[in-house]
Amino acid sequence: MIFSQVTLQVETTVKKKNGAEANVIKPIVLPAVKQRINQSRLDEFSMIGLGKNVRYELNGIGEM
Repeated sequence: MIFSQVTLQVETTVKKKNGAEANVIKPIVLPAVKQRINQSRLDEFSMIGLGKNVRYELNGIGEM
């Protein structure tokens, strides 16, 4: 396991007092665990290995 971070960008629309709207992008950093998945089977069309995929498991999401 490789410990890492994942950054999510949350975009919200905020109404100002004068009635105008503004889009606000807020980055949220979450701790994650990077897991490698090796796929050793061959693709039936090209006989080439499928390669490596990376999966992230998020920890401690809870309410924000």
